[in-house]
Amino acid sequence: MPRSDRDAGGRELFSEERSAEVVAASFAGAPDPRLKQVLSSLVRHMHAFVKDVELAEEEWAQAIAFLAATGQKCDDVRQEFVLLSDVLGTRCGFYDVQQPGVQPELNLRGLFTADGDGRFWFRTIVPRYYPIPADGPVGRLLAATGRHPNRPAHVHFIVSAPDHRTVITHLFAGDSPYLDSDAVFGVKQSLVRPFPVVDDPARADEAGLPNPFRTVHFEVTLLENSDTRGTATHGH
Repeated sequence: MPRSDRDAGGRELFSEERSAEVVAASFAGAPDPRLKQVLSSLVRHMHAFVKDVELAEEEWAQAIAFLAATGQKCDDVRQEFVLLSDVLGTRCGFYDVQQPGVQPELNLRGLFTADGDGRFWFRTIVPRYYPIPADGPVGRLLAATGRHPNRPAHVHFIVSAPDHRTVITHLFAGDSPYLDSDAVFGVKQSLVRPFPVVDDPARADEAGLPNPFRTVHFEVTLLENSDTRGTATHGH
């Protein structure tokens, strides 16, 4: 007789063939519709992945051990799970300064306010490429897959204005190495800018810089919260 996937009461039973559907159906009574959607999708993709690669039991154990080690590497200033999501191309967050005993708090950070025309300027150090923290599970994953841990040179920005949507982004130096192999897949062509050398003693003196110096110009556009109209903020 053919095997039935339902019990005597007609309820669907768990089976390898319909594992994702059965588990997803268990969330049918979730009161939060978004939670139901996310968990159901997660189950479907996870079960499809396991079946696609025919995951062995020892490989599953290795994955569990890796995730456990990732959690154990987290502390008040280091979030290894965010780093893991970054190197897998899901940019769901950002990591902070990883050297609290070496780098001063808020080192190379600043808060700037645009003028009435939305213009701003600041002086800083031209950035250099650097490695993400590679002394934990994520670093070992990169090494095992033949990937380097480096990020191209960039400057981070968080731009906000009243009644507008906040933008978190970064600007990449056009002559930096690793633009085509960013360890966390953050580079977009629209974010790459040249940092040309300027030989202008008067302008350097006005800005309090040695001459020659390098500069970059870029624009940021924020969308209003109420609709899709934009307000441009210019700076260099």
